[in-house]
Amino acid sequence: MSILLTAYYPEGIVFAADKNATIQYPVHYVSSTATKVLSWPRSRAAVGYVGLGVLADLELDEWMRIFIASTRDFDNIEDLANGLMERVQHDFQRDFPENSDCSRAQLIFHLGGFREIQGIQVPVMYYIHNHTGLNPATGEYGPAVRTFRISDAVRVTYQESGAPGGYPDGVRTWLETLVNHQSYLWYNNGANLGAFNIFKSVLWQALQEIRRAGFAPAFTGLEAREAFCKMAVQVFGSYYTEHYPPQYRVVGGGVDAVTIPWP
Repeated sequence: MSILLTAYYPEGIVFAADKNATIQYPVHYVSSTATKVLSWPRSRAAVGYVGLGVLADLELDEWMRIFIASTRDFDNIEDLANGLMERVQHDFQRDFPENSDCSRAQLIFHLGGFREIQGIQVPVMYYIHNHTGLNPATGEYGPAVRTFRISDAVRVTYQESGAPGGYPDGVRTWLETLVNHQSYLWYNNGANLGAFNIFKSVLWQALQEIRRAGFAPAFTGLEAREAFCKMAVQVFGSYYTEHYPPQYRVVGGGVDAVTIPWP
C-alpha cells in the first residue's frame, strides 16, 4: 500500500510518498514506477493517494493527472475536493458494481492547499477514503465499502486540540507552537503505520539532538521541512529493502515530494 504523508507547518505544506507500486497481474511483483503525490499548476493544491492502484482502467497517477488537467482553473479548493470525491465515487461504483466484492479495494486521498475563510488563509487537508476504520497502532484498515467519505482533517484536529485561539485565525499560531515544542502536524496513511510512526518519531528526535550537538544548522524554512519528510520516507523504504524480499517491498523506490508555501 506504500506510504503517504502530508505535513503542515507555519511555512506551508509538504506532501511526500514513496514510489513503489505493487502490481498484481500477471504475477505479484513490486515496481518503483508510481507517482503518488502531484500538484496543480502554480502550487495551488496538492494531492496524494494510496491503496487501490487502478481506477476506470487507468493507473491512479494517470487518473489523477487527467483530473488535475480538467480542474486546473478551479475557483475554490473545497469545491475541488468535493469534485474529486464525486469523480472517484462514480468511477469506483462502475468498477465495483453492486454484489461485487470491494472489501480489499481501499482507496485513500489527501487533498491539501489553502482556503480563504473570513479573509484569512487557512491550510486544509481533505481526507477522502472508503475504508471502515483504521487501527493507528497497527496500520490495519477495515474493509472497503462503496461509499466514500470526506473531512477536513486540519480543522478537525485543530478543534479537538483544545488550542486557545479561534478558527481560522489561530491555526498558524498553533502550528508555530507545535514546532516550538518540538512537535509537528503530520497525517500519514499506508502500509505498516505502527512501524512508520515509530520511525518518524525517532528520526525527529535524532535530528533535534544533532542540532543541539552543533552538527547541523537550525531547521528553518519549507525546504528544510520537505527534507525531513523525504528523509522519513527514505528511512522507512530502507526498512523494507533490508528486511523484506523484493516482491514484498511495498514501500521504497525513492521519494516524490511537493510543497505549497503559505500564501
